[in-house]
Amino acid sequence: MSRVRQLLWTTLLMLSLPLPAWADTVVPVDRLRTQLQGRTQVPIVLPSKLPEADSLYSNITSNRPDGYEVSFTYTPDCQGTPCTWGYFSAQLGGSVDTDPGSPQDTIEAITLANGIQGYFTNSCGAYCTAQASWLSQGVLYSASVKNGRRETVIALANSALQTARPSASTATLTSRDPGSRINIRDRANLQSPVRHYGLSGDSVRILAQAIGSDQQTWYQVQFTSSGATGWVRGDFVRF
Repeated sequence: MSRVRQLLWTTLLMLSLPLPAWADTVVPVDRLRTQLQGRTQVPIVLPSKLPEADSLYSNITSNRPDGYEVSFTYTPDCQGTPCTWGYFSAQLGGSVDTDPGSPQDTIEAITLANGIQGYFTNSCGAYCTAQASWLSQGVLYSASVKNGRRETVIALANSALQTARPSASTATLTSRDPGSRINIRDRANLQSPVRHYGLSGDSVRILAQAIGSDQQTWYQVQFTSSGATGWVRGDFVRF
């Protein structure tokens, strides 16, 4: 998408006018995945297309053991915000900020592809950033579009979820006190009855995840030794 189209897109959004039906940009997933592998240690998830935005460039702007970031830009050598369309990022141990920075900010719970629960946020400063975020295996994934629409950023997030490759689903229970019991509950909240308990170092399979009533990530686990199942809060799980 040219800079002229970028300005036209922003103007139409500001005036609440219909947007033109531009083609999607196909993301070079295989190239990006190859560049990320061996450096980051989090499960690699990438969108397969950029909705309603043609002729964009995809480049890795950050690649660390605990996460990564990919930028989508209007020019191949973009070095700043003016030429940036959006981002896709992953951060181990990240969390969704549900406190609005200003009364104009938007924060709402959403359901993404495959029934994944996440959040849509739209915050504005010099420009607005629309973002869809969700937690998976202790990693916060975020899809962001500068001056973007809710529908666009959710489509970007769903593109990543629908093309995500299966990743390792085993983990280990952990605790600050190695000898203490870790409660395994019937449901993803602290008021739910304790079904049984585990110990730090126990190996478990991850069956599902959810955001509990305490706004924390919970995992449904199955013990590899006994086959017992239940829910445990995310800070007691190490991947």
